[in-house]
Amino acid sequence: MHRILILILFLLVVSLTGKSQEKVVLTPAVADSLSWEHYQEKAWPALLKVTEESLRQGIDFYYLRVRAGVAAFEMKKFRKAVVHLSAAHEAYKEDEFTTGYLHASLVMAGRQDEARLLAGRLTADTRARLGIRLQGALSSLSAENYLSGNTNHASLVEENIAEAGSYSNYRSVLRRQWYTSVGADLHLSPRFNLYTNLSHIAIDRTQHFTSVPNLVEATMPTTTAQWQLFSQGRFLTGKGWRLFSSLSFLKGESPYHYPEVASPGVYALTGASLRYTDWLFNTGFAREMALVTPLFSVTGGEINGFRQIQVNGRLTIYPFGNSNFYLVSEGSLHFDEGTDHPKSVFTQKAAVKAGPVWLTGEATRGDIARFSTAEGLVVYNMPETVSAMTGATLWIPLFAYKMNAALRYQLSEKKGTTFVYTNPTDYYKKYYTFNDHSLLISLTWNF
Repeated sequence: MHRILILILFLLVVSLTGKSQEKVVLTPAVADSLSWEHYQEKAWPALLKVTEESLRQGIDFYYLRVRAGVAAFEMKKFRKAVVHLSAAHEAYKEDEFTTGYLHASLVMAGRQDEARLLAGRLTADTRARLGIRLQGALSSLSAENYLSGNTNHASLVEENIAEAGSYSNYRSVLRRQWYTSVGADLHLSPRFNLYTNLSHIAIDRTQHFTSVPNLVEATMPTTTAQWQLFSQGRFLTGKGWRLFSSLSFLKGESPYHYPEVASPGVYALTGASLRYTDWLFNTGFAREMALVTPLFSVTGGEINGFRQIQVNGRLTIYPFGNSNFYLVSEGSLHFDEGTDHPKSVFTQKAAVKAGPVWLTGEATRGDIARFSTAEGLVVYNMPETVSAMTGATLWIPLFAYKMNAALRYQLSEKKGTTFVYTNPTDYYKKYYTFNDHSLLISLTWNF
C-alpha cells in the first residue's frame, strides 16, 4: 500500500513540475484578449507581464503597446512607458490618446528635449485638445552661487615651512572661492537645443615666503579673477539617441608676488600678474533606454598650457524601472603633457525621490588636476590636486515646477605644494593636504 502512495506522490510532483516549466504559447488573439482584459480591470502588473511574454514570442501590435504604455505610466514606470508608447506612436501617429500619454511620459521621465520635439510636430489644434504647450525659444534661465572655504587655511599659513638647509621656501595656500554663474537653455529648433553659461570665480589665496639666509618671512593675500564661457548644443537623432558638442573658454588673471632686494639685506615683495587662457572641446553621444542611459564623450583642449585629451563614460541605471531611484557610474581616463602616465577618475552617484524632492549623494575618487567634468562645464585648472570629493544635493521644485532650487554641500580633499629651494634656481616639492568645504545654491526658472 505504501508503495502505491509513494508512486502517486511521485506522479503528482512530476505533473506539477511539468506544468510549472511548461511554456505558455500565445497567439495574437490570445495576447489581445488577455491584455484587453487586464486593461479593463486595471491589472497593470499582469498587463505588463503579458506584454513582455508576447514580445518574447514575436507578437507585437499597436493596441498591445498602447495598453502596456498606459500600464507602465500608471505604475510610474515612465521610462518603460516611453518605450511602449513610442512604438505605438510610430505605428499610428494620428492617435491623440497615445500622443498625449507619450508626451506626459517623456516629461515625467525627465526627457524634456524629446517632449519638446514631439510637441513641435503636433498641429496647434491637437496641442490645444491635449493641453500641450508649444515650447518657445527660451526653455529655462538659471543662476548659481557657490562659496567654498579651506578650513585648514589659518594653520597652514602659520605653519613653519622652512626646511633645514634650504635657501628659500614658498607656498600659495587656497583660502576661499566665490563662484557666480548665469545660464540660458534655448530651444532653437524641434531637434536642436543650445545651453550657454557665463560664470565668474574669485579665488582668494595667501602666499607664504620664507628664507632663513635672507631673513625673509612674509605672507601676502592675492585674488585670482576668472571668467568662463560655456556653450553646448544638443541634437536629437531619434529613438532616444542624442548627439552633443560643447566649447568652454576660460580667461583669467592671477596676481602673485616675489621677494626682491630693496636694499642691502632688505627684501620687499614685488607684485606681478599672470594672464592665462584655457579652452576645451567636448563631443559625444547618449542613448535613452528603459533601464539604462549610456553616455560616451571625448574632451580635448589645453589647461595651464598643457594639451590634453580625456575619454569619458557614464552609465545611468534605473534598477526598479522607474524614475524615483537611479544610480550613476562615471569614469574618465585623462592624458596630458604634464604627466607621463594617464590619470583615472571615478564617480558614483545615487539619487532617490522623496515626495516632490530629490536627494542625491555622490563620491569621486582619483587624481583630479587639469581635469574637466560635465562635458567641459566644470574645469579644474587650479594648482591643487583634488584626491576625493564627497557631497549631497537637495533638489526642490517650486511653484508647480515653474521653478526649482538646488542646494549642494561638498567636501573636497586637496593636496597643495610647497616649493623648497636649495639654491636660487633649484628646488624640490613637498606636499600638504587640506579640506575644502563648499556650498552651492542654484535657481532655475522654467518657461
